[in-house]
Formats: sequence, structure tokens, C-alpha cells
Amino acid sequence: MVGWVIKAEPGETKFLYHNGVNGDDHPVCMVNRVDIPQPGSFTHFHWITTTSSGPRAATVPAACDRNNASQLEDQPPTAVDFTSPGWFLQITAVEEFAFQHGNEVAPVCSGIDNAAHLNLNHFIL
Repeated sequence: MVGWVIKAEPGETKFLYHNGVNGDDHPVCMVNRVDIPQPGSFTHFHWITTTSSGPRAATVPAACDRNNASQLEDQPPTAVDFTSPGWFLQITAVEEFAFQHGNEVAPVCSGIDNAAHLNLNHFIL
């Protein structure tokens, strides 16, 4: 069995940009480090849309109501500098495997995976 076990905690981040070494990497978000859930190793954030289940879907700004990451920056209205609700994710690999994302293949070791889906920058108030 390969893949990840994902633990999720609700939160919000500010969208900065979407690009990367693959040309289509994960969107980069900014968060105040005190807002990253603890304890844990939450290194990935995924936004929600207005069609997501739960009451936070009603708070999604129109600019952030996109189904894929490239649309956050490339389609007007741009989501740059907008804060969106979503989920902080802690990703734990079940077994060692190779993860293909875009044109890149990354080795993943079993245990906490802080490399395959890293997309958080933090700032200090």
C-alpha cells in the first residue's frame, strides 16, 4: 500500500502566487506562523470553494472560488493577496514510493512528508 494519510485542520491563508519548477506547482500561500496548527507538521494548505461542504464555504471570496491552482492567478479576478478559508494539511506517507507531479518525480520516504506538498510561507506580526 502506498500513498498518504492526511490530517486536516481548518484555517485561512493569503494566496501569493502559483508557479514553480514544474511550471504548475502548488500555489504558494502566506500565513502568520502562530496560526499554523500545533502540534504537528502542517506544511500544505488547500483552499475551499463556494461548493465545498461546511459553513466556511459561504466566506470564500469570489477571487478564490477556483477549482484549480492555476486559475487563482491567471483568471480575473486574480486571487493574489486575497485571504481564503481552507485546510492546513499534515501529510504522512504510508510507505516509500515515487510521487510524480508535473514533470518532476520526487522520492517519498515513509513517515511525515514535508517536501512533496510544501506551499506555506510564514510571516511574523
